[in-house]
Amino acid sequence: MSHKKIIRNLFAMSVVAFIIAVLMMLPCDPQRNYVCEGKFSDTVGQPLMGGSAALFLIFLVLFFLPSIYFKAWLKYAAWFIPVAVVWISMTSTSCGGGFGLSMCLDKELATWWSSGIYVVFSFIVIGATSLVNRKRSARI
Repeated sequence: MSHKKIIRNLFAMSVVAFIIAVLMMLPCDPQRNYVCEGKFSDTVGQPLMGGSAALFLIFLVLFFLPSIYFKAWLKYAAWFIPVAVVWISMTSTSCGGGFGLSMCLDKELATWWSSGIYVVFSFIVIGATSLVNRKRSARI
């Protein structure tokens, strides 16, 4: 299967995952300051929405690039995505609170951080692959 078909399928799966995440987070009560009481909104909905949005963005970029970029990115993503999933699943769903400037790491914050790091490093991998290809083509 060509890399375009693989990326197209992964892109479609990320869109479906995003829609599922949004549907999981829908049960909100506007009378109670939009407090969501969905059963899985904190544990599954938020991490799935953040992760699928990051994947959606990267697959959109990779779709328009040659297969060498996809192969380089896949080497990076093969270890980062499982590590991020484990990190998010190990964090608590809520914090006990804090005093002063103490920062609480819950699932939502872990999701935002891992998604942001994933997107930034994905673009770094794509840019580094571009530089390597330019140097390689300049030598030929």
